[in-house]
Amino acid sequence: MFPINTLIFNCTFSASGWILIGNVYQCQSTPIFSGKDVLEDVQGTHLEGNGDADVKALAFNEQNVRKFPQGIENFFPNLIALRCANSGLIEISAEDLKPFSGLRVLWLPYNKLISIDSDLFKYTPRLQVINVAVNKIESVGTEAFAVLDDLSYFSFFYNPCFNGEAVNRAGVLELIANIESNCSHLSVKKIL
Repeated sequence: MFPINTLIFNCTFSASGWILIGNVYQCQSTPIFSGKDVLEDVQGTHLEGNGDADVKALAFNEQNVRKFPQGIENFFPNLIALRCANSGLIEISAEDLKPFSGLRVLWLPYNKLISIDSDLFKYTPRLQVINVAVNKIESVGTEAFAVLDDLSYFSFFYNPCFNGEAVNRAGVLELIANIESNCSHLSVKKIL
């Protein structure tokens, strides 16, 4: 039994393939929640010769996280890929992503996100892949994607304000233009 008010990631560690970045050492986690949003421990057996600092990708899917968990960087400081799919995530902010300046993949489909703040990606300008398909996004902050010069895959399928996907840089630029013209702009800071 786990103490009340804890958040623990129970990891299955492996080398796994990710879009555009190839095989990386990852934690496929089953979070163990008891009312807290701050990660307090990571469990699981690392592959021989690896430790927490070697983990480059974190995946936690089909969980009830609602808010992006805090403290992940205390265990996995070198993440370049994050996946939180089908987990009821309703908000994520620039501050949530700040510890992951080297992030290249952000995979958040099948959640309940409703908006993208204009500064969401200010700490993660190296992103190459974003998937926010099948959310509830209705508004996007002005120039939210302006810092993402390396973005070459972007899935925005099945959101109320726009439906589309791009798989190369030219397509991404066109998709961003469509999103910016179809999704109401946020004039004040709002959380994704």
